[in-house]
Amino acid sequence: RALFQKRKKGEKNGLLKWRIKRLEQIDFDFTSTSGKAVDFRGWNAKLQKLKEYKDRFGHCRVPARKKKDPNDTTHDPELLSLAKWVEHQRGMYWKRARGEKNALSDERIAALEAIG
Repeated sequence: RALFQKRKKGEKNGLLKWRIKRLEQIDFDFTSTSGKAVDFRGWNAKLQKLKEYKDRFGHCRVPARKKKDPNDTTHDPELLSLAKWVEHQRGMYWKRARGEKNALSDERIAALEAIG
């Protein structure tokens, strides 16, 4: 994060362009430690997926079931990705509730709470 912030300012850093691309591909949150949130389309896309999940199933408890059987046709890698994202959001929510710094802004908390 610190290297990314330096790169944005035009300062020398060790973060290569290809590394930034790879981090963006996995929706890495480049939020600075000062608490200023950087909103990436990946977060909003996952939020939309969570809304769709709740509309379909009536809750936000996304199962984190991994594929064990190669013949399992019910396994959905997108669902696993969403489950990991939800788990991460919950973890950040509780860290913030304990007064620890993290990337979850008031706006993001409000968006998550609006879903239920």
